[in-house]
Amino acid sequence: MNQVIRDVCKQEEVLMIDLDNQVLPEHIYDSVHYNSEGSEFVADKITEYLTPLVQKLTSE
Repeated sequence: MNQVIRDVCKQEEVLMIDLDNQVLPEHIYDSVHYNSEGSEFVADKITEYLTPLVQKLTSE
């Protein structure tokens, strides 16, 4: 399923933050939800990715 999402995002030129290979088993509470550590990890990764893009957009 993840590859399908990657392919569609590429085809449609939509931003995708691919966390699939970055989230570790210890970040998962159950088969769907992040635990507290996982939530912080994902939030940090999204922030790292989006901050430069937002800065670029606001400086134009």
